[in-house]
Amino acid sequence: MDDSTRQAEWDDDIAVAMECDPALLPVLPELLADIDDLSGSPTSCVDLLQPFVTPAMRSALDLGCGKGGIAVELAKRFGWHVHGVDAMQPFIEVARARAEREGVTERCVFEDNEIRTFLSSFREKVDVVILSSVGPVFGDYKSTIGALREHVIRDGFMLIDDAHLNSETDREKVVYPGYVGRDEMLRQLTAHGEEIVKEVIAAPERLLRINQRNTALIRKRAEALVHSRPELSGVLEQYIARQEHETEVLGREVTCATWVLRVRSL
Repeated sequence: MDDSTRQAEWDDDIAVAMECDPALLPVLPELLADIDDLSGSPTSCVDLLQPFVTPAMRSALDLGCGKGGIAVELAKRFGWHVHGVDAMQPFIEVARARAEREGVTERCVFEDNEIRTFLSSFREKVDVVILSSVGPVFGDYKSTIGALREHVIRDGFMLIDDAHLNSETDREKVVYPGYVGRDEMLRQLTAHGEEIVKEVIAAPERLLRINQRNTALIRKRAEALVHSRPELSGVLEQYIARQEHETEVLGREVTCATWVLRVRSL
C-alpha cells in the first residue's frame, strides 16, 4: 500500500471517529478551536483511576488523545510518563504546548499517528491504556479490547469512555446504528477476561449543557469559516445538524458511560 492510499484510509477512519465528512478534515481544527477537551473531562477521567493507582504504576497510553488534556492531567497528578497518540497533527501541536505550559513536557510524549498503525509497532506494556471518545477502533469492543490488552501489564487497567443504546431505544430508528445495548457492551468489554471495576453513567442534564455549549461554539466558527470556504457550506451545515441531533438523543436514545477495566488474564 502506497502512502497516498494509506493516508486516504486514515482520513476516512478519522472522519468516522470525528463524525464528519472527510472534506472537513483540513478545517476541523479551526471548527473545534474553542473546545479544549475533545475526549472528555481530564479531571473526571483521572478521578476515576485514582482509587486504583499504586506507587508502582508509572506509565500510560492515551489513544486518540486529542488536545492532550487527559495525558497532561495524568502526568501532573501521578507523575506518570504518558504517550499520547492522535492522527490530527494540529491537535498534537496543542497537546505539546499544553504539556509545556503545565510543566510536564519531560513526562509527556505526543505522537501524530493513526492508532492501529501506532499499536502495530508498539512493543511496550504500560500500566494504563486510555481510549476516550474514540470508539471501537478495531471493529467491535471485543476486538478492540483484545488488541489493547496486549499493551497492558497484568493487573493493569484500561479506561474506556463511550456509550450504549438505552434499553427502550428502537434500534431500527437510532441515528448511530453502530451502538449496542448495555448488556452487549458489557459482554464485549469483558470477553477476554477483563473485570469491570468501575462504571460511571454520565448525567444527561450535564451532557446536554456541555454539548449545547460546544455546538454553539462550533456553529459560530462554521459561520465565520463559510465566508472564506463557501464550497464547504453544505458539509458544514450537515456537520452542525449532526452535532445538534446528537445533543438531542444523548440521554434519550443513548447513554454515555465510562468504564475502568482491570486486565486479569495476561
